[in-house]
Amino acid sequence: AVVALVTVWNLRLRHAVEQKTEALKRIISELSEEAGRRRLLFETSHDGIVAFSTDCRVFEANQRFADLLGYSTDEVMGLHVWDWDAVYTKDDILGMADQLGNVGEVFETRHRRKDGSVFEVEVCSSACLWEGRKLIYCSCRDITERKGYEAELLKARQAAEAANQAKSEFLANMSH
Repeated sequence: AVVALVTVWNLRLRHAVEQKTEALKRIISELSEEAGRRRLLFETSHDGIVAFSTDCRVFEANQRFADLLGYSTDEVMGLHVWDWDAVYTKDDILGMADQLGNVGEVFETRHRRKDGSVFEVEVCSSACLWEGRKLIYCSCRDITERKGYEAELLKARQAAEAANQAKSEFLANMSH
């Protein structure tokens, strides 16, 4: 009777362990799928994505961000924001990182590539907590071409306004 009782207990225990094992396998699979989807979004973004800690050292960056700056992803991992930002000082950047909240900010700046060339960038930034520490997440878009178009439009508008002013002055002189 004792052997039968132990056998039944062992079977129940084995069944419970198998159920827990299957549940854990399912959870691990779901987490792995989610991590894969997030990695895919991160790596296929048309924008450069970089996350850094409050000391402004890169925590993570996608390939697009490294490509924008002309570095390998391994090289980017050793950088601080002031290594590529061509507008703000180290103190400015540290202050901005300290003040940034989870609402975030959108601003324009210029980034310096590894070769020293500079390009116009729009940065969307926000802070988040990850494992108890604050990280700053930035999406960076090269807007050099857009800025060129904006400058051309401004010149064209100014030329049109100057031509309109000259025409008005000419007509005013002719009427006198």
